[in-house]
Amino acid sequence: MYTCPICHTNLCTRHFDAWWNSNKFNWQHSSWLLAKYCHTCFETWWNPDMFNWEDSSWALPEYCSKYFRIWWNPNKFNSNDYWKLARHCFEYFETWWNPDMFNWEEESWVLPRYCSKFFHIWWNPEKYSVKDIHFLEQYCNEFKDEWMILKLYYSVLL
Repeated sequence: MYTCPICHTNLCTRHFDAWWNSNKFNWQHSSWLLAKYCHTCFETWWNPDMFNWEDSSWALPEYCSKYFRIWWNPNKFNSNDYWKLARHCFEYFETWWNPDMFNWEEESWVLPRYCSKFFHIWWNPEKYSVKDIHFLEQYCNEFKDEWMILKLYYSVLL
């Protein structure tokens, strides 16, 4: 682990500069640890070329949303983690939203829950997962006239 030589704490942010060494850090296995435990030192450690986007991009919206404009890269961000953007970076919705990258079947629920303000941008009755209709009822009631048709259609089929 990455132990501070001063206080002997792992991933210490108080003495970050005392132990941090970008060249010796295991970016492949520990990128997410930086995001989770050292987000206050983000601007010191951030390196988009070294960061493990494939396995750790989920940690950026969850712990480093404040730095979204610095780390956001639609070509590197793992598409499996798009729901984390909706959950933690909804204020940047119009920057990151890409309906083709979004996992509609598994993560439709997150859009009404956190991005209802952008309903008219993301709403797509052909892609929205019917199993998540109750989230529309709960968080997008003001748009009922638009999504109710989908609910009625599937109610008749069941």
